[in-house]
Amino acid sequence: MQEKHYNRTAYNVKSREKLGKKAVNFTFDAETLALFNRLVEQTGQNKIDVIKSALACYAKELG
Repeated sequence: MQEKHYNRTAYNVKSREKLGKKAVNFTFDAETLALFNRLVEQTGQNKIDVIKSALACYAKELG
């Protein structure tokens, strides 16, 4: 019997698509990364929730 070989990257992309999610990458400078990590630590939220909260606050500020 042959083993099935899965392409994990393709599997993850399909899985995220089903959930309506898309992976993105960010590169932070040292100061922004320190701020981000401090917010994660202070709020006790996970990283994605800190980003979502920050975006919501910024959107509200812009109106």
